[in-house]
Amino acid sequence: MGPRSQKGSSLLQTAAPFMIFMVAGWFGIMTLQQSKRDIRAVTRGLDAVEESDPLERMRAAYGIGATHEKKPAVRVSTIQEELENVKKKIDLSDFEYVPVPRTEGWEELGDVGREQ
Repeated sequence: MGPRSQKGSSLLQTAAPFMIFMVAGWFGIMTLQQSKRDIRAVTRGLDAVEESDPLERMRAAYGIGATHEKKPAVRVSTIQEELENVKKKIDLSDFEYVPVPRTEGWEELGDVGREQ
């Protein structure tokens, strides 16, 4: 009877915590999902009212009212304009040659990267 009682206690020691963990995890995930649904249901109504209200849309479009501040228009430049600006700042025809410092032992490598 000795070996059989140890086997039963071993099953109880491993199965009970596993089942408790599974039930607690299921309950935790269920609670998180329910709170997510509750928040989504509350905010869905507010979005629908704001989108369907023509007065609210007009206020947002023209920046009228206390809830909407008129923001200055931001000019977005194109890639070509940015290239021209960089070319104006940097003169590519006049530059000073600065050699790249070599690391120690570079002479030992020889012609590793060169084609012969």
